[in-house]
Amino acid sequence: MNTPFELLKGRKPSLKFFRVWGCLAKVLVPKYKRKKLGPKTVDAVVLGYMETSYALRFLVINLEIPGIEVNTIVEFRDAIFLEDVFSMKTGIPSSVSLDDSLASTSIPEHMEKMVNVGVNTSNSTSLTHEESNEPKRSKRARVVKDFGSDFVK
Repeated sequence: MNTPFELLKGRKPSLKFFRVWGCLAKVLVPKYKRKKLGPKTVDAVVLGYMETSYALRFLVINLEIPGIEVNTIVEFRDAIFLEDVFSMKTGIPSSVSLDDSLASTSIPEHMEKMVNVGVNTSNSTSLTHEESNEPKRSKRARVVKDFGSDFVK
């Protein structure tokens, strides 16, 4: 069974340029929108290919560049695709919260001792810093500079 492309070109089509839809992509920001020390890429999700050009459509999800808004659809050709990372993937349980997981964990005994000791020492060290306000002197021996007998002070 031959495809129309195989009948026309006489070879199988190359599929290496196809990308996974919904994967995370690092989209290269055009030079005129970049700042000198700012980021060069924007985090986006691949939405698909454009019908009228070779560009791809991306949904911007994270950026630090003015002029491009979050949750907007942009068209670019230059991107780095992370095909194993799906940032919009659902199925993460929303009922689990960080506070519940921290409340259920217990602190080991040796850690409790360290925490208690740390609290006591912090109060004593702050008192010693308040008492000594004079600058710290160098312990290095001073060497007198000798410029010769011709030098007049």
